[in-house]
Amino acid sequence: MRRVPILLLLVSLMGCDPNVDIENIAPNKLLLVTCFISPQDTIFRAYVFRASMIGTTVKEDSAAVKDALVTISDGVDFDTLYLSFTTHPISGLKSYKYVGNKKNVMVKTSSTYFLNVQTPSGEGIQAVCTIPLEPEIPIITGSQENEDYNFFVNWTNPALYKYFILVLDADGSYPNANGEHELQPSLVEDILFPSDQQVIDNSYEAVLPYAYIAVNPVLKVTVRNIDEGLFYYFKSYQRYEEWDANNSGNFFPNFQSMPLLYSNIIGGVGVFGGYNDNTIEVDL
Repeated sequence: MRRVPILLLLVSLMGCDPNVDIENIAPNKLLLVTCFISPQDTIFRAYVFRASMIGTTVKEDSAAVKDALVTISDGVDFDTLYLSFTTHPISGLKSYKYVGNKKNVMVKTSSTYFLNVQTPSGEGIQAVCTIPLEPEIPIITGSQENEDYNFFVNWTNPALYKYFILVLDADGSYPNANGEHELQPSLVEDILFPSDQQVIDNSYEAVLPYAYIAVNPVLKVTVRNIDEGLFYYFKSYQRYEEWDANNSGNFFPNFQSMPLLYSNIIGGVGVFGGYNDNTIEVDL
């Protein structure tokens, strides 16, 4: 699951949220938060940053909030997340997140959870999410065609839950002129996820190129149900990426208004979302 696709983007686009009245919040008092939880994760992770004025550039080290109290609750018990950082081995730059073990709060299907972030200087945010239904385990059927593995992904959705992501991945590599190249499966049709078009019987055609000349090829397919907030969050970010691609580096920008980014954070911007997935692996 993509953990922090837009946090640093939000630092420079603080005026973009459609659900929070941030006009009365000073930029240095605005918190930017993302946190995704699921029954499959063994720990909690949350990312907390502070905004800046539109158009300014802020490095992650200075934007990261390092003294917040971050908790996730099921309404009765709670777990505390603590600041953690990693250092890039080449650049030396630090990446910050809040991490906590699941001690008192067990994430379960159809249950509701609460995120709370408080800083010593008085800023605070709250958010709520509900874990979606667990998807059915996908079924893979396929055959060899020359060096490739052509296959179909099928699964049922009797509850008609509509928000989902289909994730294709693979282990293994194959030789080419430049050395070893990692296997990468792809759908035959150009489909953009997340989608709100999950139906009762789902089927997608895909291919794993060079699977039969690869070393230890393993196909991994995940069906991931996401909550409504995550769906709108990722969709609004995709619209921003399209807008940015049509403006960055173009001699004549498209002059369209910057699309608003979805948020379900009360008192700030960002997203607190839940997901639930099932994965199948095929050893080729």
